[in-house]
Amino acid sequence: MYAGELNREIEDRLRVLENAGTLMVDAMNGKGGGIQQTLEDRPALPRFFNGGLFVTDTQGTVIASIPVSAERLGLNYMERDHVSSALKEGKSTVSKPVIGKALQSPVVSMGAPIRDSAGTIARHSPLRAAAERGHWGFAYTDVGAELCRQWRLPSQFPDAIAASAIVLEGSGRPHRRLADRRIKAFRPKHPFTPKAAP
Repeated sequence: MYAGELNREIEDRLRVLENAGTLMVDAMNGKGGGIQQTLEDRPALPRFFNGGLFVTDTQGTVIASIPVSAERLGLNYMERDHVSSALKEGKSTVSKPVIGKALQSPVVSMGAPIRDSAGTIARHSPLRAAAERGHWGFAYTDVGAELCRQWRLPSQFPDAIAASAIVLEGSGRPHRRLADRRIKAFRPKHPFTPKAAP
């Protein structure tokens, strides 16, 4: 009897986690207040997960977390089976008991891939860029493109760097075609020789 109840509780929580993942898709695409705000705006979620929740980028690094006091941002969980199964295999899983990295106490964790409304795994959604823009107002590609401008490199360089997030992390064929065009324009017809900055 208890084993059956425990299995139902686990299944219910996995469903809640999977449904929470679909909420992240809009946040990843720049709608609403971003991933962190989306988590914070769902006060019912922590009732199901007493250790809190977090979202990672495609490399397993935490980009949003509740409660904020757990200080998970920036920690990498790729070696944990519940994270690697979600990211590499697209599976929802329950971990073995381990000591939590941030909580420093025994935990049993659950992981689920983020899926869009069609059920497609959002492997290449703009997680990192969206999270950075949500926190700082700019992303790693913006920094790279601006450095190219400051160094007075040809415009193809910053354009290609700015487009790289669309190709690497973006979704949608029209955006990828645009990014592909910008990256092809990056390849100069004549070899580029750097000029000394004045």
